[in-house]
Amino acid sequence: MKHLRLTIKAGGGQDESASMFQELSNAPYLDRVVGLHLNASDTRLGLLIYIEGDVDVFRNQIQQKAEVLDFAIMETGDSCFYTYFQTELNELSQQLFATLTRGSLLMVPPYMYGDGSVTISLFGPTDEVQAAVAKVPAPFEVKVNEVSGLGAIPGLSEPLLSERQHEALEAAKDIGYYDIPRQGTYEDIAARIGCASSTAAEHLRKAESKIIRATLL
Repeated sequence: MKHLRLTIKAGGGQDESASMFQELSNAPYLDRVVGLHLNASDTRLGLLIYIEGDVDVFRNQIQQKAEVLDFAIMETGDSCFYTYFQTELNELSQQLFATLTRGSLLMVPPYMYGDGSVTISLFGPTDEVQAAVAKVPAPFEVKVNEVSGLGAIPGLSEPLLSERQHEALEAAKDIGYYDIPRQGTYEDIAARIGCASSTAAEHLRKAESKIIRATLL
């Protein structure tokens, strides 16, 4: 048995990959996109996702996509929401899902979207895993991040914070933002991670809010 952690990127023109994939992996108004469950069946895909971002913009965008057959959104506060949607798959996407779910293979959540790509865990018999990676259709590009066994499959221990939120916290710690007395400002944090001070403040606020909620549950 083999577990691979793969990053799949849609190469070529954007019109060659499903527009919902482009939306989930590239939209600037989405800070974090995590796929929780999916069901790919012939020409259709059902997907349950957790998102941190602008729910109003997302709702407007998904309503305009002809391939989306149905959707639901549940807001959980603080720019966080869950969404389920059912969409028609184009030919390339059908080939991709057929390849990754062939035989006894499992696509294990979470599915992490960002930078025009999705990162997944693929698990199953070694020969089937290797064959699936080799047969991922062009123009999709595959990068193997990790090769391991059953024990490395991600579960509930998936990181609580997004990458940018973690960077903001780390920068704040390094400059003494949490020292007594406090050292540094949002401007100093922003300079460390390369963004506007308002963006740094937002990353830090969301990170702190998540940590507090997780601690007090």
